[in-house]
Formats: sequence, structure tokens, C-alpha cells
Amino acid sequence: FPWKEITVLPVQWHALALGLFASSIAPFGGFFASGFKRAFKIK
Repeated sequence: FPWKEITVLPVQWHALALGLFASSIAPFGGFFASGFKRAFKIK
């Protein structure tokens, strides 16, 4: 495998994980926000 030539830094893994998390959670951000507001009675 040629992949062994590539060294991936922990920072890169962290950025990738954050990117995947953000892209998967983002569409539901508004829904969760309104849910929390309703739960804690925040206008």
C-alpha cells in the first residue's frame, strides 16, 4: 500500500472528525435549538 508514505497528524484526524460531525449535525441544529428553548422555556 502506498498509504504508508502518508503520515496523518492527530490534528488532521481531529479536523476530519469535526467536519464530519458538523456536516451530519448541522441540518438538525435549528431543531435541537428550538427543542432546548422549549424545554427550558427560553423565548
